[in-house]
Amino acid sequence: MNTPKRYHPALVTLHWLVALLVLTDFYIGYFYIRPIILSGGGGVRGTDTMLKIHMAAGIAILVLILIRFVIRLATRKPQPADAGFQALNILARVVHYALF
Repeated sequence: MNTPKRYHPALVTLHWLVALLVLTDFYIGYFYIRPIILSGGGGVRGTDTMLKIHMAAGIAILVLILIRFVIRLATRKPQPADAGFQALNILARVVHYALF
């Protein structure tokens, strides 16, 4: 069986969309929602909007991950990438597993 050299372009696109949404959710959660929770109150202008964006991004992440999973099952996986430095290869695996 012929092993592809790269992941399917749809998988790459979904990977980076999910990464962008996760970073966006962390940012909104830390800088907009966390201070309100810690202060014990609401009523801060724009809180409801940011909370809705945060929740919508979380749902979008779930949907994109499910789509990505289905596409991943339907396509072949290339050989693991080699950064040329063993420590970077290990670090890449650790970071990806930590995110999952």
